[in-house]
Amino acid sequence: MSKNFQGDSSIMRDFRAEMALRQSEEEERRRVGLAEQTSIGKTPQDRIRIWEQRHHLSLPRNPEHHLINVIAGATALTRAEVLEEQRLRADARPGAARA
Repeated sequence: MSKNFQGDSSIMRDFRAEMALRQSEEEERRRVGLAEQTSIGKTPQDRIRIWEQRHHLSLPRNPEHHLINVIAGATALTRAEVLEEQRLRADARPGAARA
């Protein structure tokens, strides 16, 4: 019976080690994502897209939406830059009025 207990203990150690590795990998992905989302080497479009992917949300269409300021802060962009991306997307949508 003690032999079986040792096997169970080994399985638990392996499981804990695997979970620790997964957590470490997830933390690294999060760190990299945060760095990319604020990287001056990325365009505002890229930074906003990264934010959208990380949060599973889309850039709101309403320029007065409270997330505009949240996105600007999280991406190290100005409100004007986020609004410009919003305008570009609106112009690119099918059926958008062309000036």
